[in-house]
Amino acid sequence: MKCECGGEFEPYTENVEGIPLDCLKCNRCEKILYTSEQMKDFIGMKTMMKKTTTKRKIIVLGHSYAITLPKSLEEIGLKAGQRVSMKMTGKKTLEVKFGEESERITKENVKGDD
Repeated sequence: MKCECGGEFEPYTENVEGIPLDCLKCNRCEKILYTSEQMKDFIGMKTMMKKTTTKRKIIVLGHSYAITLPKSLEEIGLKAGQRVSMKMTGKKTLEVKFGEESERITKENVKGDD
């Protein structure tokens, strides 16, 4: 797709309010263009972030630590019994992923603590 400056729009990912958002960026003037679908995704993610931004206490479950997750995460596909992958991304930051990426977890790389 051509930009009014004569450049070409190329796929790009921009961080908007802490949310990675797919868009198109001109390779000449760097103008950013969002499709209506991309804006719907952004609004949906922003709404979900507001619903799920909360503080939780760490609890003890057997010989492990646990946190409870908001039930509203069902709206984006989280299910009880689903496998997740976790990794430390900072000194005090833990990233939890679920979905296709975490479904590739095999018995060999799952550590059971209980």
